[in-house]
Amino acid sequence: MTEAPAIDAADVARRAKSNLAIALSCLPRDRRCDMTTFYAFCRLVDDIADEGTLSVRDRRIQLGAWRRIVTGGQEPADGFARDVAALPVRHGFSPALLEEIIDGCAMDLEVRRFATFAELREYCHKVAGVVGLVSLRLFGLPAGVGEAYAENLGLALQLTNILRDVRTDWENGQRLYLPLEDLAAHGVGESEIAARQPGPGFPRLMQFESDRALTYFDAAVAARPDQWLSRLQASEAMRHIYHGILMRMRADGHRVLERRYRLSAARKLAILAGAWIRSRGS
Repeated sequence: MTEAPAIDAADVARRAKSNLAIALSCLPRDRRCDMTTFYAFCRLVDDIADEGTLSVRDRRIQLGAWRRIVTGGQEPADGFARDVAALPVRHGFSPALLEEIIDGCAMDLEVRRFATFAELREYCHKVAGVVGLVSLRLFGLPAGVGEAYAENLGLALQLTNILRDVRTDWENGQRLYLPLEDLAAHGVGESEIAARQPGPGFPRLMQFESDRALTYFDAAVAARPDQWLSRLQASEAMRHIYHGILMRMRADGHRVLERRYRLSAARKLAILAGAWIRSRGS
């Protein structure tokens, strides 16, 4: 059987061209290395869940292998896997957090709906809040510090992603993350999203959801451990980038079925510079 190609974490980060990969550039070299490994792990398990050329069964098998690797039930097969498995030991957090991220990605293996916001929030916790909790340890914050900040920020970022990607998620296997209870409350049907023809309730639904996302951005700022701000450059850069995307959507009437919102490279660089300057002044 042909062996899988070796994984280069730095190459994964470069090729992804995501906002998180950009934010990692403002970290000190030693912490950037471990954060790049962690980011590549998150990206890999997410890509496994989304890999349309594999059967659901095969994707479950691959995710199961990673679950055993991070919990110590399977010997890492290569250097990258060993680096991932070493993160909890080196930074003092439970391997169960990495397992939760895998569990969150596994929720995307099959098309599903979230009946309530409570259900969606649990998904967001696994795929975003837990990422924030692990990141705090990799940034060098002590255990127990900043957890409310990480949870609220993760939820704000994921909700912003969900709103921005309503159209692309539908095109990617008819996925819909907006809570069904909210669609019903605003008189929105899935057919509007499928046809990219929003009815009168759709803008009200999006406004409601973006108001909710803003409350979590505000809650993150309120819970931010400012005495550790010098180590939060990357997460603060992410906060400013995604808050900017959300505000751009709001200013444009949430036309997410027509266009995909993003910030320019120049704007992102300005945000990174601002995060670095603010951290130096803390």
